[in-house]
Amino acid sequence: MHRPASLLLLLAGCSPPTGPAPEIRAWSPDLACDAGGTVRITGERLPADPVVTVGGAPVASVTVVDPNTLDVVLGADTPEGLVEVVVSGSDGCDAVATIEIVGNPDVYFVDPPTVYDGLSVVVTAWIADVTSEVTEVWLVDPAGARSALAFTWDPAEPDRVRALVPAGLAAGEYGFGIVEADGCGAELAGALTVTDTLTVAVEALDPPFAWAYDDTPVSVLATDPAPSGEVGFAPTPRVYVTLAGGDATASALTGVDFRSEGLLTARVSAGLVPGVYDVLVVNPDATVGLLPGGLTVTEEPARSSPA
Repeated sequence: MHRPASLLLLLAGCSPPTGPAPEIRAWSPDLACDAGGTVRITGERLPADPVVTVGGAPVASVTVVDPNTLDVVLGADTPEGLVEVVVSGSDGCDAVATIEIVGNPDVYFVDPPTVYDGLSVVVTAWIADVTSEVTEVWLVDPAGARSALAFTWDPAEPDRVRALVPAGLAAGEYGFGIVEADGCGAELAGALTVTDTLTVAVEALDPPFAWAYDDTPVSVLATDPAPSGEVGFAPTPRVYVTLAGGDATASALTGVDFRSEGLLTARVSAGLVPGVYDVLVVNPDATVGLLPGGLTVTEEPARSSPA
């Protein structure tokens, strides 16, 4: 609860018929989030029919909690920075205070955007305008229910958060949301698709191994023609590898090039932990293929490369 210095309290254009003018005495939180953020204003003699503006912009809603308390939801046009909050009544009396508005963060992409429900995958969400520590991450299922995710966020890499999407989720589109320590948050609708069907006929990697300490070129092969009920590659898939048998970050192959419905070329980037990896192929239309144990990363250089 912020209690402003007296210089931040103003009375403007007020000639109340009885008693002293209204006053804003405090507000919370100290830093308010812009569009959609809620501010609780407390004071004395606040109007029963309040009209509230923040930085000159109308608010989305005002709730009179009691004669001395208002809950205000900030509108879409609320400016950031130090701005005036004006509470006006029909008697022409205003109560004015200066508060600080900060921007909400943004979530703009989840990678991979489609996952198979039979795997636990650590996805990377790319975010922006983060001003404090990320304290919560969640998914919103097709019915609107929110479920918290285990996650990591590093202030040295503030533009991304890694979150564990567990196996066994119901198929469908999910929203992805975050909130910061200052209470500001964001949610991206339809950020992640969970599928329970494997239809991309991914068959093999050639070679089926990569070196941990250098990039390794590979070919990704699909059965061509695809069997009945399955599909080949479509221009241009994203290809990921994730450490088999555990909860590991999905790492994207780089330089993926579509050659045909049965052939992609790509590179496995250096830096993967040695071990056996599952290969996940996601077509642009969100069809998915899985090659369990399709790649082995070794500490020794690969001895062959694709033709």
